[in-house]
Amino acid sequence: MAWQSDRPVGCYVLLEDDPLFWPEAPAGEALYLHKLAVHPEVQGQGLAQTLLQHAAQQAALRGRPHLRLDTATQRPRLRAVYETFGFRHVADRVVKSWAVSLYDLTVQTGSAG
Repeated sequence: MAWQSDRPVGCYVLLEDDPLFWPEAPAGEALYLHKLAVHPEVQGQGLAQTLLQHAAQQAALRGRPHLRLDTATQRPRLRAVYETFGFRHVADRVVKSWAVSLYDLTVQTGSAG
């Protein structure tokens, strides 16, 4: 959760695995970001980037070299947020009638040097 004074203004969920959207992914390779949300009153102020940075740091701290997510294919503005942050578009697929785009971000885990 992200707070501004005493009210929540943003959130996300990290999962250890995501077999529904990433069934072929090896265990322990990534954390999976879901439910990223920023309150409309604070959108456009960089909070989404801050939350994404925090999620990437959590992946690194847990020794996961990837942070992954899925988003609706038909949400170009949201996809642009992820792409601007550095996520790489991996694939599009249909999962239970949802057209989704899969994204991957390689993170530094601190295991090098």
